[in-house]
Amino acid sequence: MKRFLATVTALAGILLLAGCSTVETKADWDTGVDFGQYKTFSIIPAKEVQNPMVRQRVESAIVTTLAEKGLTKAGEDADLLVGAYGSVSSQTQIDSYGYGGYGYGYGGAWAYGTWGGGMGMTTTTVREVPVGTLVIDLVDAKAKKLVWRGTASSVISGSSSPEQMQQKINGAIDKMFYKYPPKPGKK
Repeated sequence: MKRFLATVTALAGILLLAGCSTVETKADWDTGVDFGQYKTFSIIPAKEVQNPMVRQRVESAIVTTLAEKGLTKAGEDADLLVGAYGSVSSQTQIDSYGYGGYGYGYGGAWAYGTWGGGMGMTTTTVREVPVGTLVIDLVDAKAKKLVWRGTASSVISGSSSPEQMQQKINGAIDKMFYKYPPKPGKK
């Protein structure tokens, strides 16, 4: 049951990770690889993703993005194997809100030497927030070697319609692949 709940939570993270404008994406790759040699790709089905609609949305976004980058989806003889994985972790978030008052102290020359004052309040809350992460790996099919990894992470919040979820996933994957294909020898 715990594994099922973890999978459901991970799916929620994948679906909502792009909900905030602060999606953080990173990409890392093997600088010795010429990505121009890759023309085709095949998606490795994510076994831990139990919801076929989520899997379909993620795979659709990957296919669209890689097609825009000049790659063609192929069968077993593809140049690249593409794997997508999702996870959810928690992050401590501290929020402080202050309001009211001027504080105590000498007013200075601008206040002609008067004492000013007032009282203010600050409220601080500490909470754990869920962070969703989507990882996409590109593996050289012949060499069986990881050649590129992209990640997208964001605090999970809110709920969305199926269309909004697809747009959020598309946006996160587009941002992840922004500089793909990388130039040989450059980071």
